[in-house]
Amino acid sequence: MLQRRITLIALLFAIVSSIVIIATSIDSSSEGMMIGEEAINLHLEDENGHLQSLEQYKGKTIILNFWASWCDICIDEMPDLISMYEHNKEKDVVIIGINRTTTEITKERAYESIEELQINFPILFDLEDEASQMYQVVYLPKTVIIDKDFKVRNQFEGKVTEEMLALMIEEL
Repeated sequence: MLQRRITLIALLFAIVSSIVIIATSIDSSSEGMMIGEEAINLHLEDENGHLQSLEQYKGKTIILNFWASWCDICIDEMPDLISMYEHNKEKDVVIIGINRTTTEITKERAYESIEELQINFPILFDLEDEASQMYQVVYLPKTVIIDKDFKVRNQFEGKVTEEMLALMIEEL
């Protein structure tokens, strides 16, 4: 009986220790790039299959939004991103959606979502999951704010609103 309790306690300790180690590693990897670091240039295909570079937007405030069509929170925040784009497209602010294509059922499903939601800002496709790895995307959606000097200024995992984005870019 005592042997059984000791084994059970040891097993429980091992499970709890494993959970703590996994949770710690997820938390540290989900932090993403350090604030103030140079943004990583990306070369991704747009909706027409043309290769686009993130550096082409240097000199503007860039709002990167990592998303997927199966992500309910991503879909919920799209109207705010679209509105933010509409209110700022004449200013030096650009919103770029990065579809985490490797997680999609099909690439066509992403195209359908773009059409259904009437997304009017540039969408780039992370076909090899490289951009998501470079920007340490663990959870979707993830939004990264890059300033005019191409430095990461803020990042947020979870749903953003137009008001939140406006406050983030106002601080720049």
